[in-house]
Amino acid sequence: MIQTYNISLPQNLAHLVDTIVENDGYSSRSELFRMTLRNFLQQHYSSDSIALSLNKKANKIIDKSRQEMNQNKKIPIEDAFK
Repeated sequence: MIQTYNISLPQNLAHLVDTIVENDGYSSRSELFRMTLRNFLQQHYSSDSIALSLNKKANKIIDKSRQEMNQNKKIPIEDAFK
């Protein structure tokens, strides 16, 4: 699923975005912004910090499942990942 966001840009920045899209071969402004966001995230969030965050989330899910199992509760699969 794709989430849509609207942003407001000053006219000079909007013109620059359009120029980059036109001259650098991007198919749309959205493509440029997606690429820019990916690059930003890559530069500012190392794979180690992302892995740590995912590991914490995975451990939380595992702990919740163990607690439910110890209490002999049956939970729907979709609730196990909340």
